[in-house]
Amino acid sequence: MKSKINLMIGSIIVLVVAVIVLSVMLFSNSSSAIVKTKSGNVTKTELYDYMKDASGASAVESLTFKTILEDKFGSKVKKATIDDQVEALQKQYGGKDALVSALQQSGITSIAAYKDTLRLQALLNQAARDYVKPSTKELKTFYDKTWQPDFTISKIVLADKDAATKVAKKLKDGGDFAKLAKSDSTDTTTGANGGKTDPISVTAAQTAYGDFYADVYKLKEGAVSAPIKTSSGTYEIIKMVKKPAKSTFDKDKKTVTESYYTTKATQEAQTAALKKLYKASDVKVKDSDFKDVFASYKSSDK
Repeated sequence: MKSKINLMIGSIIVLVVAVIVLSVMLFSNSSSAIVKTKSGNVTKTELYDYMKDASGASAVESLTFKTILEDKFGSKVKKATIDDQVEALQKQYGGKDALVSALQQSGITSIAAYKDTLRLQALLNQAARDYVKPSTKELKTFYDKTWQPDFTISKIVLADKDAATKVAKKLKDGGDFAKLAKSDSTDTTTGANGGKTDPISVTAAQTAYGDFYADVYKLKEGAVSAPIKTSSGTYEIIKMVKKPAKSTFDKDKKTVTESYYTTKATQEAQTAALKKLYKASDVKVKDSDFKDVFASYKSSDK
């Protein structure tokens, strides 16, 4: 299923506007026309003034932080990683043109612009990870009290409660789970595989099943659940395929660390990281029209 493309952070339009604004500032003859009409001309100065009033503050904020983030974390975000993400998405959408069409519905005009957005998000993620970077003691506490290994389930996805109830009865009467997943599940991807999914993390399962997560995780290997309503409104009947136990902290440390970052490197952590970076970067606004752009970043919790 194709997922709707989101900008994830701010808007790429803001960055495009910023480039236009700064380009205009560099023009040697700001009074020359960039558009001529019988009714009058549009000058470079007028364009700059318009852009400055309309989107200047957002552009200044975005470009400033993009500069700081590139300096601090740019080496950790590989171009090949971004390219691979876009290539995978192009395959999902059926080609470059189809992807561009989907992007344009979100206000992104090109693949290059989308790559800029992905890079900015990746830089923000790195900043958040740096901000929440845990000590070994914090990781051990997370391991002992929160973390559990990824587990594997099979599922039959149904559109509504009635459909889920009918399939649940078929299973109770001896129906084969994999065959029913193939014939009845609305999720054609997992259905074709007998309902089996890739291993899922506790965090992802909590997001998907909300208050009913406990009903999923309590299942023993081979057990099948009653119909469970998901956060998206569909119903799922779940079979626990594999539920590994913890081994030791040292053996699980790498996976535990990544899970910690997934849990802690939230949007709130990104905001806190930006506040910290703002303070450390000695930002000085030279244009009085933008003196209040960074007002919300002038305090830091860490």
